[in-house]
Amino acid sequence: LWEHRNRVCGKWIAAEEDSYGLKLEGVIDNTKGNADIINSVMNGSVNGLSIGFYLVKSHHLNGVRYIKEAELIECSLVKRPANAHSRFFPTSHEINYSDAQMLG
Repeated sequence: LWEHRNRVCGKWIAAEEDSYGLKLEGVIDNTKGNADIINSVMNGSVNGLSIGFYLVKSHHLNGVRYIKEAELIECSLVKRPANAHSRFFPTSHEINYSDAQMLG
């Protein structure tokens, strides 16, 4: 989703947990309607993720909550994530529509 607005902008194609946390791989649909999103991602003004989940199992230790199990609901591209470490990084970019100047 884009900024929690129920605007589907692409899809997640892989998800796994690594030593740092949740690792996602996704694509933004390359359409004229998503030109603003692609531009924001490629110029670095948007690089946050908001991860919505239902907590299934957790525990607290020394004031830190450890999530042991969660049911993933959605992940949105956002400008300001609640967790400052929840970020994404573009790895490639292709334009395959004729009006590329929409990207600025």
